[in-house]
Amino acid sequence: MSGTKREVGQYFAAPLLGGGYAFGYFTYVDGPLMLLCAVHDLISDTPDLPANIEDVPLILEDLQIGGGEFSLKPRQAAEFGEKWIHLKHRSSHPARPRNTRFLMGSRGAEKVIDLTDESYERPATEAERNTLPRLGHAFPPTTTNAIEVAIRRIDIDPDDFYPEDFPKH
Repeated sequence: MSGTKREVGQYFAAPLLGGGYAFGYFTYVDGPLMLLCAVHDLISDTPDLPANIEDVPLILEDLQIGGGEFSLKPRQAAEFGEKWIHLKHRSSHPARPRNTRFLMGSRGAEKVIDLTDESYERPATEAERNTLPRLGHAFPPTTTNAIEVAIRRIDIDPDDFYPEDFPKH
């Protein structure tokens, strides 16, 4: 993390595997390793935040990241993608997760947790297993892949490729 404090509403630039940058902001921060983000549907040639970013619709909400995206070393790029960049700009709109309830745990033994109530935890119903988003272990390269797949509208599972496999534009 190199001393950077992550805050709800803070923007970041995520280098894309096919070139360019995507932009998102934190919607939930629980320590350095559990973050939720919203990502705008825009690709820019530079990591400079576009002036109209808040007018651009979101392509992803509640994207879970682990924070390692911001501390990648250049030698790790082929395996994990390029280092994400913290930006100083903060969203002027309320920044919050789309969902507050999520599934955690192994399949078949999921529990429902509520981000607004740390004491809330109970077994998930079958309906919840089919509808609630799942929290897990979100690490590069899957986090960068998820943005790449969504923003370029590619029909592939983000877990199915490494950055070195992605075609460059």
